[in-house]
Amino acid sequence: IPLLIVMHNNQSFYNSEEHGIEVAKFRSRPVENAGIGTHVDDPAVSFAKVAEGFGVHAEGPIERTAELRPALERALKFVKDKRLPVLVDVICEPR
Repeated sequence: IPLLIVMHNNQSFYNSEEHGIEVAKFRSRPVENAGIGTHVDDPAVSFAKVAEGFGVHAEGPIERTAELRPALERALKFVKDKRLPVLVDVICEPR
């Protein structure tokens, strides 16, 4: 299946963290603990490596803006030429 996946990797399950902050406030608990179990950064996960483990071609992790366009161009070429999926793992700032 030809598919280009661009992952917005903020290294966090932020929706869960945001919910944890609200619950902590409601229960008068420290909001600093809301990130426990929701951050995916210690150690950082290379979702490109995870994708490759499933046999999916991958680019990244992309950490600098200058790397993004070339990675997207390579990924798109791969999708067009091979008609297979590609994941582009783009590291973004955490919220």
